[in-house]
Amino acid sequence: MTLFIFFLILNLFLFLFVKKFSILYGIYDYPDKKRKLQSYPVSLIGGFFVYINLLTYFILNYFFFDLNLIHEDNKPALNLLVISLFFILGYFDDKKPINSNVKLLLMALLSCAAIFFENQLLINYLSLSFLDYKFNIILLKYFLTIFCFLLFINAFNMLDGINGQATTYLIFVLIIFIVNKLFIPLSIILLIAAIFILILNFRNQLYLGSTGTLVLGFIISDLFIKSHNIYQAFNADEIFLIMIIPGLDMVRLAVTRIWNKKHPFEPDRNHIHHLVIKNFNFINTFLIVQIILIFPYGLFIFLKNFYITLLIVLFIYTISICLLKKYEKI
Repeated sequence: MTLFIFFLILNLFLFLFVKKFSILYGIYDYPDKKRKLQSYPVSLIGGFFVYINLLTYFILNYFFFDLNLIHEDNKPALNLLVISLFFILGYFDDKKPINSNVKLLLMALLSCAAIFFENQLLINYLSLSFLDYKFNIILLKYFLTIFCFLLFINAFNMLDGINGQATTYLIFVLIIFIVNKLFIPLSIILLIAAIFILILNFRNQLYLGSTGTLVLGFIISDLFIKSHNIYQAFNADEIFLIMIIPGLDMVRLAVTRIWNKKHPFEPDRNHIHHLVIKNFNFINTFLIVQIILIFPYGLFIFLKNFYITLLIVLFIYTISICLLKKYEKI
């Protein structure tokens, strides 16, 4: 409890002095009337908030506490090194956008480093809720693990399009971990930080930026892989349903961009939240998108059937996109 009170005070301090920290941090998202439609520059300090919490957490764990960060064989210093490198990558991307191919390559290399430091990150098998046996994937374990990291990091990054969306999804994921009694200290600390970030984000005082989305995307994918590999708390299809909407949107946009002879990860305003906000006000858009994000996993918990859940989700997503596109043209 003392630990959580400490982090509550830390985040309250960051919250109260956000303007001063923003000036010191010195990186802003400037409106361009194309993709960035805010009326004034907004600080990209959200990732800094996340990193300060993580840095403090790892330092306290190393010197003062035995929090069992993720697993007893975990190496906190090496974990922090990879997180720090993701933060640095995001920092330079926020300062001046990095070429998409270069950024993808660097994320892949950092994911490789994470796997090198922790063998427990390697996905050696896939367990599925509707089968009694596990698929052994020894030959593809490196490729699949790196692919999962890149998939989730990019999908989470694409969520950061309207205020509160990525942070609220983060809160949803952290609550899932807490309910399943996984990574409790880390999840609660990130939850505390996320709530303060969410308030400031709704006030349009900060954005997560690439520093936030890259670091958080890596952390969440890391935790999901370990929850599958080590604790067998989630089957692969359950994790798939938790991230299916960001994943579907990423695949749809990648295919559309490639069709239009653009880079699959080139930013635009065709994400599902952008389509929704063209037809609704911000509050309604936020609520609609959050329901869409949470719905697949909630439906699976209710039905206990992956196939039926998947068919319903694919149908609803497809119809929603078609309707939103139709009304966009009117």
